[in-house]
Amino acid sequence: MHKVHALGALAFCLALAALGTGTARADAFSPVLVIFPFEPSGSVAPKVGEQISMVLAQSIAEGGDVTVKAPPPSSTKQTYQQDARTLGASYYITGYVTPFGSQFSLVEYVVSVRTGTVIYSATAQAGNVSDVQTQAYSLRKAVLELARHDSGLDTAAAPQTAASPAPTAANAVPHVATASSAAGQRWVVVSFTGGRSAQQRTEARQALIAALKAAGVDAVSDDDAAPQGASLTRVICGQNRATHLVAATLRDIRGGRTFDGSIDAALLDCASGATLRQVSGGGHDAAQAAQSAASALLAPAPGRRHRR
Repeated sequence: MHKVHALGALAFCLALAALGTGTARADAFSPVLVIFPFEPSGSVAPKVGEQISMVLAQSIAEGGDVTVKAPPPSSTKQTYQQDARTLGASYYITGYVTPFGSQFSLVEYVVSVRTGTVIYSATAQAGNVSDVQTQAYSLRKAVLELARHDSGLDTAAAPQTAASPAPTAANAVPHVATASSAAGQRWVVVSFTGGRSAQQRTEARQALIAALKAAGVDAVSDDDAAPQGASLTRVICGQNRATHLVAATLRDIRGGRTFDGSIDAALLDCASGATLRQVSGGGHDAAQAAQSAASALLAPAPGRRHRR
């Protein structure tokens, strides 16, 4: 990767340095974070990647509890981990920005400085740079929860349930909920991906939640992105005291003014993070697709037929 453009990076770093003296607190409960410029591709101008990082840095710092530090102007992709380590950071954020029609698409990564591995990722679409502010909430929340997990402070977030039997050969496999057994359970539905707009994704998610509630499921929403890995699944579930998590993608087939497509949904077990089932529900409007997807999520598991 080429070195970050000197003038843009210098302005970026000076602005972040000013942020560092503001609302962010550096203490035991304030993880240190470095946000590197997002890598542009296609027709996206390099300055857009720098501006996105600036908006995220400012919004995350203003949220408090996270110390945001400026990266060195000479940073390259190959030196991100070492540069973040030198700054005393536990995590760093980087990603890509690509054209998406008249908008642009973001791929965001939270990386552990200790291991150099991606521990959280999300995708989003935005009409302009200022729209990226909405992503700062999820990224800040993920960093804080990851920090609590790494420090061993996340045990209080685990959902409290009635005394349950210890895992045995008979009950170790996660239970797939059905319309009858799901009554009384809590399912958390995270932000949808896909679709043509944030409004369309929100409406489809609300429709799915309504369909699940109608079937007797205590369904709630969470604005986090679909979790990557079992640990983040447990974090989101713990925050919502949920037993199951639903992540879904909205697929619009025709792309016209009205929705005509499907909701592709995955049901995850909160305790193990395992995917219990993956379904797809189609329809000529979001409500119809949501009803179909909910029915598929709640359908009884197919049983074996015994020969006579």
